[in-house]
Amino acid sequence: MNRTARLTFAAIVPCVLLTGCVAFTKAIHYPDRRPAEPEIQAVADRLTAVAGVEAVSVTVWGAIDDRLPIVSPVAVIRGDDEILIHAIFVRLYDGRKDALAVLFGHELGHRLAGYASDPEGEARADAFGVILAAKAGFDPWEGAVWECAMFKANDRQNRLDEVHPPAAHRCRVLYAAAAIATRRNAP
Repeated sequence: MNRTARLTFAAIVPCVLLTGCVAFTKAIHYPDRRPAEPEIQAVADRLTAVAGVEAVSVTVWGAIDDRLPIVSPVAVIRGDDEILIHAIFVRLYDGRKDALAVLFGHELGHRLAGYASDPEGEARADAFGVILAAKAGFDPWEGAVWECAMFKANDRQNRLDEVHPPAAHRCRVLYAAAAIATRRNAP
């Protein structure tokens, strides 16, 4: 194995299924990249408009087949202007715009609030994502419930990852943020 392959493999191993993996985005190769469908891009556009920042492009990477990737981030933010999401997760989210808003809001939390890729930073980015999604008019409860289900389904893999907190903690953060967001956004 050459040096580049070893470095890429070493960077990917900690990134397990359904984790953000922001710290490792420079080392991962994203094959088959293409612009997201307009309705997916529109979710990110609403979030950045509400946040008052320049738009980010959403790029889908990877191939859709019936197998989940063994090692793959769900979504990552690269630089200041791109969110990447794996194609299989576009299928899993299947038009659930509220859940996509929470996911993309999480990634924007890393960019806008500077949250680190450590358990505390990931939990803060989770809360940021829910609150930003609510401010953009998405249903924070729908997004939080969906994200929590995704975390719980993959908690065993997340426990191997030193970057993300356990699913139970992330769910508590998501639900608390949804409660705060709905009080703030009540008519």
